[in-house]
Amino acid sequence: MPGSHGGSSSGGGGFHSSGGGFHSGGGGRSSGPRFSSRSSFPGAKRYYYTNRFGRTCFFYYAARPTRQNTLNSIIMPALFILAGIVIAAFIIYNLIPHKLSAYKCEATGVYVMDQGNLLGDTTELNKTLKEFYDKTGIEPCIVTVKTEDFNTSLYGSMSVEHLANYGYDLYLKSYDDEGHWMILYAEDAAGKYTWTDMAGDDTYDVTDDMIHTFASVFDKALVREVELTQAFNNAFSTVNKEAMKMDAGDKAAITFVVLFFIIWTSASAATIISTVKRNKTINEYCDYRDSHGGKDFYEGAKVTGSETVSYSEFTRGDDSTSGDKDFFD
Repeated sequence: MPGSHGGSSSGGGGFHSSGGGFHSGGGGRSSGPRFSSRSSFPGAKRYYYTNRFGRTCFFYYAARPTRQNTLNSIIMPALFILAGIVIAAFIIYNLIPHKLSAYKCEATGVYVMDQGNLLGDTTELNKTLKEFYDKTGIEPCIVTVKTEDFNTSLYGSMSVEHLANYGYDLYLKSYDDEGHWMILYAEDAAGKYTWTDMAGDDTYDVTDDMIHTFASVFDKALVREVELTQAFNNAFSTVNKEAMKMDAGDKAAITFVVLFFIIWTSASAATIISTVKRNKTINEYCDYRDSHGGKDFYEGAKVTGSETVSYSEFTRGDDSTSGDKDFFD
């Protein structure tokens, strides 16, 4: 339902916000036994094999190597990356201002309801208000009433709150959606004025910020006794310059999200890469082992903790040198 952001009146000290408005009604390291292709660690055995290029390769592993399914091993880090993409995209999308979808605002082409005959030539004002609509997708409308014509029996004496009640009823009579923004202005014969606004729920992402810009310019113009039509035009001209811009806080938030996403994705990608390399090494070893009788090849049959025996003290098990022996479980 539509709601008001607040308003001001003559001698009231300027615009006062009504707060919430008037309303009626990763990654991480891969799982499994510890693996290293560079250095030993407690509980590791140093396995070796000859790859398809004839090169002797080593790796340290805390368990007996068994054939690995790489696809299953990278599903979790891949899901972390996907989750990071979705979360980052959602946050960034909601931080970037977007024009209101056309289906949320059925345009009427009526930008001024001068019921109080308080305005002069509105040609320029209509252009400025249409510019706001073209930029934001929110159709604004300025409504004027004479205080003397205000229905006090229904709404009570003129005040910001009572004018908002009137605006609420007028909004529901005029529109069938939540995509319009009314500025209501009342003035009596002595020049004492009261104004407020009535905004549809779908406009609040824009009007929550723009009402303060509007109020600042409009109230100052009224204090300087600028002609009313010109005061409205000046206020909305300023609003048009500021509408749909990201503030410093939003820009900082997007920067933080992007940096966090890079770190998150990098960690998950590093896990995938290390897992693929590990599984490739282990599977190559398993191929070599299977082609050599299915027995494991590792250095240091008496390995305790992280202690290993130098490779130079053993052979690769290829029987190329007299006296060579294989070491395996």
